[in-house]
This record gives sequence, C-alpha cells and structure tokens, in this order.
Amino acid sequence: MRYRGEQVINNLWITSNQELEALAADLTGSILAIDTEFTRRTTYYAKLALVQIASGERRALIDPLKISDWQPLRDLFVSAETNIFHAALEDLEVFRKDVGALPEPLFDTQIAAAFCGLGDSLSYAALVELLHEVQLSKAETQSDWMKRPLSESQIGYALDDVEWLQQIHQELASRLQVADKLEWMQQYCDQVIENMRKETDPNRAYLRLKGGWKLNPDELRVAAHLCRWREISARKLDKPKNWIVRDQVILEVARRVPKDVSELQSRFGLEAESARRYGRQLLGEIEIAHRDAEEVEAPVQPISGEQRKELKQLQQRVESLAQEAQVANRLIASKSDLEALIRWRAEDPRQDKPAMLSDWRADTFAADIIEGVTP
Repeated sequence: MRYRGEQVINNLWITSNQELEALAADLTGSILAIDTEFTRRTTYYAKLALVQIASGERRALIDPLKISDWQPLRDLFVSAETNIFHAALEDLEVFRKDVGALPEPLFDTQIAAAFCGLGDSLSYAALVELLHEVQLSKAETQSDWMKRPLSESQIGYALDDVEWLQQIHQELASRLQVADKLEWMQQYCDQVIENMRKETDPNRAYLRLKGGWKLNPDELRVAAHLCRWREISARKLDKPKNWIVRDQVILEVARRVPKDVSELQSRFGLEAESARRYGRQLLGEIEIAHRDAEEVEAPVQPISGEQRKELKQLQQRVESLAQEAQVANRLIASKSDLEALIRWRAEDPRQDKPAMLSDWRADTFAADIIEGVTP
C-alpha cells in the first residue's frame, strides 16, 4: 500500500458536482490514468462505486454516490491526450451506463503488454511486478466498495490501481514504437471502444444461448422470444439474467410446453424463487411465443469435422506468426476469428466478411494466415 493517513494527498476526494467540474478544468488535455471500483453481485448492471484518476502528480478519487452531473467527466474524456486503463472492458461498460460516455482515445496496458509479447491477459499486479518488481496488495480484492467511509486500506488499494499506469504506459508505448506495433495496438483499442458503444440488441440475445443451434425453427422462435423477454426484464429489474430464468430452462421449454408453474419447477428445472416471481409471466410469454409466426435468424452451427482440420492448420499458422511478431496469439486471430474465416471461405451466406480481413490485420497478418492452408 502506498498511501496512509497523513500521506494521502490533499484535495484527493471529489464529492460534489462543483468539485468534479474543477477537477476536469484542471486536467483538461492531460494524459489520464483511470480505474474504477464497482459491484455487480446481485444486479444486471455493475454499480459504480469509485473512480480513480492519476495525472502527473495529481491523484483524485471521485465518489459516484455524490455526483449527479457527469458532464465534466464526459468533457474530460474527450479532451484527454489519452485515457490509460488496464483490462478496460468492465470499466468501459460502467462508464457507458453511468457516465454516458466512453473514454477515448483508449490505451489499455493489458492489450499493450500482449502486443509487446509480455504475456496474454496479464493482471495489473502481475504487470507491475514484471516491469518494476513491486508486489501490490490484494487485501481489498473482495472489498465492499459501496460502503462509506472507505478505510485507509481501501484508499491505498484504490490509488495503487492507478499509481503505476502512467509509467507503464510510457514504457509499453516506447516498446511498441520501437517494434513498429504501436499503431496495431491503438487500432485494436479503437475497436474495443467501437464494440462497446451499444448494448446487445435484446432481439439478438438468443444468439448467445448455448446449444441454441440444436433447436428446430419452431423451437428456436420460442427460445428467441424468451431470451428477448428475459434480457428486457433483467435490465428493467436490474437483476442477473439467470435469476429470472436459466439458459437450460429456456432450452427445455422451447422443446416442450409446460402445463403450469408447478411443472416448470418439477420437470423443467425452474428454481422455486424464479417460479414464484416469474412463473406465471413466463407461461404467458411461452404462449405468446407459440403464436408468433415470424422466422428468426438461425444461430451459427459448430464447424464440421473437415473444417476442424482446417482450423488446426490455421491455429498452427497463427502461433508461428505470433511467435515471429512477439505478440499474443489471440491478437492476431482468436479461435472464433478463425472459425468465422473458415465459414466465410466456405461461402456461408449468413457470414459477414470476417473482421480480420478489414481491420488492422488485413494488411499485416491475414494473407499470411491463409497462405498455404488447404481448405
């Protein structure tokens, strides 16, 4: 822990709209190192509990429980020279929902480390230890960040989460610049931001239903309707989706029609609490779904046996290219990237052009991946 008692920097806490406005004015145009603390154990959306910012010698802890106007932070994001995070995805989700803006341009040190060949999906603590031989405390990992006041231990932990980001950003950016990979990394981060701009369309939630591809068209239509209802309900109630109805229950009721709430529990596996709260509504939605005649897009099926052989060839090619370029394999092409490529090459009419053929990889790795691989 780096901060205790009187060592805590003056003017650390931002607990009003006016203080946030003043902070944003002070830091306009700066390089920002940012992290958040949040909780989401019992909710659909993460609850923002703390925003930590470091810029130069300035440190600030923003208390979201005291802020009602986030416009200054939105303006600060836009004005920043860069916004540094580590493993930013969950932070971005929270900012999109609670702040109403995404911090861009983004520099994600976890992604940068992977482009530097330092390891894939390194934790912040592991990266700090790797680069600076400093071990950060993990004492507050499971802490309750919604309680007030925060303890000195929590404050120290929160500040440590941004303390090293500025220096690590400089180090990794320098390595990437020398290796001619900085633009690759930045384009990757830009795509992360782009992918985060919108929430999943509830009408397409069923496409993430594990095993949904096994359903016939009539069953799939029911499953699609129920997934849409569950997604909308979970957001409205701010409850985890599985607290309303689990995937397996949706699959079962898509195949067989339950007679009543009791059977939903006994034969379809709906938990007692879900049956009590949502059982009757679920039965009503099943009835509506069976009356719906609209066709839905079929989910992508697993690749065939022959295509799996091609996948293995492609994965070997990606591994070779990754070793040569000293980057993590998945940055060049993940398994899902390669499966999309295989389907597209097979002229599956449902498949859009794979991202790797149109993003930063199109002019760097795509041709080399495909070259010499027999479909």
